[in-house]
Amino acid sequence: MLKRFYILTFISVLFFTGCSRSDIADKLLKTKHLKNTADEYREQNQWTLELEKTRLSEKISSMDYISSEIRLNPDAFMAYEAGREKPAVYPEIDGFGSLDISDNDANAMAELYSFMTDFKQGKECETYFDKDSVFSLVLLVNDLSDFDLKNSYWYSGRAFVGEHAVQVPVRMVSSNRYVDMNVYLKEMQAKDPKAGSSTEVKDSSASESKELSATGSNDSVVSKYKIVDIEIADIQNIQ
Repeated sequence: MLKRFYILTFISVLFFTGCSRSDIADKLLKTKHLKNTADEYREQNQWTLELEKTRLSEKISSMDYISSEIRLNPDAFMAYEAGREKPAVYPEIDGFGSLDISDNDANAMAELYSFMTDFKQGKECETYFDKDSVFSLVLLVNDLSDFDLKNSYWYSGRAFVGEHAVQVPVRMVSSNRYVDMNVYLKEMQAKDPKAGSSTEVKDSSASESKELSATGSNDSVVSKYKIVDIEIADIQNIQ
């Protein structure tokens, strides 16, 4: 009888011990700890495919553009990048456009530069305009009558090449305001003054044009840009 009692007591102890261990394990699983947090993050995040798997594990000991005698390190790459020819980066002004004039026609820009220089100094500028467009100069002078031209500076932006003219944006800046305007230039053909007395200009894009009334060969005809219009796009005070 006593033997049975011991056996039952032993089985009861094992049963309650097993149950208590199971309860402890359940509590541990439900408790917030680092592993659970990591598992939750891993399940919640959507992982992408590994990029450049072979490249990350590849051992690079030399490169085509760096001598094999040079040990590859951050300093070597910095020196290589510093010596490389990089494309120019031009600023862009909000409301005006890009200041990249590298593709602008050199002859058109030379004419514009000469005109702006003389215009700022108050010189006569009719010769820069096509004979049918001199009124544009009169309107410009009138519109900028209270603008401090002599104490201003100007810069131009990227040109827009149209079918009949080249449009160059120009900004003139004084101490208290700036003026944005579009200058339209057109390529004309003119008689070289060195070849004869006539300086008659004709439109190079016209289907019919008058022959130049001067002696000489066709080689004496030169191309020259003339301003055909100037429109003021904006005038703003500088705070």
